[in-house]
Parts: sequence; C-alpha cells; structure tokens
Amino acid sequence: MLATNKKSGKSRGGTSDLQNSDQLDLQVIQEYREIYLQIAWKVQDLLSMPVIYTYDKLYRLGSDHPKLSERIDALVSYELRLCGYSKDDQINILLYGPYIQAQMLDHCMSESGARGYIRQRLAIAPSAPSPLKLVQTESTPTTAA
Repeated sequence: MLATNKKSGKSRGGTSDLQNSDQLDLQVIQEYREIYLQIAWKVQDLLSMPVIYTYDKLYRLGSDHPKLSERIDALVSYELRLCGYSKDDQINILLYGPYIQAQMLDHCMSESGARGYIRQRLAIAPSAPSPLKLVQTESTPTTAA
C-alpha cells in the first residue's frame, strides 16, 4: 500500500522518494509492487521461510531485518532477469519494492543511491546464489552381470 500524506497527497518520504522525475502514475507503481509481491512469495517459499503476503509486512521486514529482506530482493532480481522483464521494468520493480523503499524511507538511502545499487545488482550475470544451487546427485552406475 502506498503511504501518503493526507494533506499534500505526496508519499511520506517527500519529493525525493517513490516518484522520480518521471512521475510514474500511482497505478503503474502499484503494478510494479504486485509483480514484486508475486515473485517474493515464490522466493520466500524457496528460502523455506513463512511467506509474508503483504507489501506492508515485507516493507517492515526491510526496516527491521534488512539483511533478510536484501536476500529476498536479490532473489527477486534474479527471477526478474530470468522472466525476461526489460531492464527499465526490472529497475522500477526493485525500486518500488519493499526492500529498497524501506532503505530509502527508514535508512536514509537516496533515490540516486538506490538506483545505483539496483544497476550494480542487475549488472551481475544471472546466476543462482550458492545456497540455492541444486546439487546433482551422482547416478549409480549400472553394471552388467
């Protein structure tokens, strides 16, 4: 859910938060967040953790437990690349996702810092993080009698 100041109609982070100079439509931002959530549900399941289904709770996780939230975010970015989203969509989905928003609003990360961080993450070649790599089991050789 997009938190807004009822008096100004702006998001609680002020002019440097959520909407950049492109002034994305709130509906587009909501769509980015929905995409993030759908992928985050799968990622949390892969991490064998209880699934957090709402944006607000994932945002709180980003504030209270940034390392865990960053791990979810990294796997979401990996999945975005695998799903073939455009680079701009990947950046915006991550920018408006709960981890980056929590860093911007609660931990004083600037929007330019957030965009730089996201670009660095996306520049890394898509490869699964080590703990989630599938271990191939050795096949038992069959011998003729």
